[in-house]
Amino acid sequence: ALPRCAQVVELFSQPHYKSMARLWHVGYHSVDVGIGWGTSSYAIPADRVSDAVAAALKAYRKCLRGHRDA
Repeated sequence: ALPRCAQVVELFSQPHYKSMARLWHVGYHSVDVGIGWGTSSYAIPADRVSDAVAAALKAYRKCLRGHRDA
């Protein structure tokens, strides 16, 4: 369902999409934010999310270049 070179960035307490991403050959990047059922408050680590998004964008661009050269 995702286009070529798609990347998934998951914020998780347990990774749910890692296996699916591997199965479908989709780039996977994650940030463990420690949120679980019943968590009443939390803080999203913006620096780690930003790093994961930057890594996903870099992988996406590299993938696109690889398909252009093929």
